[in-house]
Amino acid sequence: MLVGVSDGGALGVAPLLGQLSAAQLDVLAGEAPGLLVTPWRTLVLPTPAAGAADRLAGAGLVVDPGHPALRVSACAGSPGCAKSLADVRAHALDLIGRGGPRTGAGPDMLHVVGCARRCGAPHAAHRDAVATGPGTYVIDGHTITTEELR
Repeated sequence: MLVGVSDGGALGVAPLLGQLSAAQLDVLAGEAPGLLVTPWRTLVLPTPAAGAADRLAGAGLVVDPGHPALRVSACAGSPGCAKSLADVRAHALDLIGRGGPRTGAGPDMLHVVGCARRCGAPHAAHRDAVATGPGTYVIDGHTITTEELR
């Protein structure tokens, strides 16, 4: 996944949890004559304007390859999915704000899902946090609260 500046000058950016706002699209439109959408929920600006990375980061897009958001994914969750038992996107954003999932004990990527179907799972090695209710998840065989989500 390309996030950050490549050797050739292209800029890779990632919207948090793959979601772009209209305001972010407006900022993107002003930073390059075109962009590429990748299969990894990232965007590549082949010829970004000078200073684009700072402006895009200011708009809430991820431009740092070490950002914790790059280790978190989520399904649509509630209210977008009738089967979801939790607002997984809000919980995933909270986790990102707390520094992201733990690292070093298995796959560093965490996929937060609202039910056992585990929709939207990344193709890379990952752990699943499966909602069992509005504020509880099962991860690595242990039931935890949203606050313990790591």
